Amino acid sequence: MPLTAHPTAPVFGPAGPEDYRLVGLWGFCFDTTVAAYQLVSGGVFDAYPNLQLVLAHLGARSRRWPGGQRRLGVYSELKPLIARPPTDY
Repeated sequence: MPLTAHPTAPVFGPAGPEDYRLVGLWGFCFDTTVAAYQLVSGGVFDAYPNLQLVLAHLGARSRRWPGGQRRLGVYSELKPLIARPPTDY
């Protein structure tokens, strides 16, 4: 059974850019993207290889930045944490 991830209170929160509905338009996507990268970089998918995760808000920006994901794999502090390049997850 897949696990669903959905942010509840964006980091922008009440002190952030409330004008023009930026919290709803950008805040949730930002939080979803950060959460996805933390799960990948933290080795969660290596520890639980059968984990299926459904990201709210169309997966945020995670699949739209493949170049950034590839670059994450070259950072020395991430190499001991994940077994494969970030784009493999």
